[in-house]
Amino acid sequence: MTRLYKRRFDHAHRGLTWLAMVALAIVVLGVASVRAVTLTSDEEAPTKRIVPPPPRPIPPPPLPNPVSRLISRIDVLAPHYYRGLTVFPLRLRVVEDHTNYVTLDEALRRRWLELVEKRTAVVPEIFASNISRRPIFLMAGEILAGGKQNRTLRYDTLLLPGASYVPVPVYCVEQRRWTGKSKLFRSQSALAGQAMRQRIASGEGQAQIWEQAAADAKANEVTSESGDLQAVYNNRKVQRRIQDYTSEFKRRLPGGIVGLVLVERSRVVACDIFCNPA
Repeated sequence: MTRLYKRRFDHAHRGLTWLAMVALAIVVLGVASVRAVTLTSDEEAPTKRIVPPPPRPIPPPPLPNPVSRLISRIDVLAPHYYRGLTVFPLRLRVVEDHTNYVTLDEALRRRWLELVEKRTAVVPEIFASNISRRPIFLMAGEILAGGKQNRTLRYDTLLLPGASYVPVPVYCVEQRRWTGKSKLFRSQSALAGQAMRQRIASGEGQAQIWEQAAADAKANEVTSESGDLQAVYNNRKVQRRIQDYTSEFKRRLPGGIVGLVLVERSRVVACDIFCNPA
């Protein structure tokens, strides 16, 4: 019996020894594999350079808005009322631009300005030349008579001294005429009404400009064979009404102002601001 147990014990002992040796071999091989993998990974892994992100560009400070800056320096003076129209005079606290600009009417009167049809006349553009030594200001909405048809200026335009044959965008305000012996334009001191000026400022199409010219003529009970907006301002009744208002407000308004806000029936209908009283 004792021999039997001893043989079994020796057999079990040898089995455990083999298991221990196998387990130890697995552990050693596992460690070696991990070491080999680690060494291989370290040797084969590319070197990674940490590149810092480029500095974010700092944008330049925004340029001051000249219109906002101008408005911030304006004082609104006491209003004046006459026959349904209220006018608020505007005055600058500090005048920075003392340039003596020449208006269209003055420039034409002094023969400092030439407005002419292009060699091959087209509806939306004419040529302007300043033959003086002073800057000439052309205001959007001013009506030019002559050429092949009457026009109105599309944009405020500043002609520098000596500027020659500058293309000036215009609208036609005389629908049914495309003839004329002279290519030159003249001024009859007429500025389009506020409804027309709003359409011009919005950049509406030529058809809408003709539509507004017809509406202005109808509202003032003026007829014209060529659908001419200038005919409205040539009408004696309209001229008397304009003269009535302008004479009254010229008498009341203070000196040194640079603009006006016009209010009709509690609604602002127009505002014009210039850089200096002149």
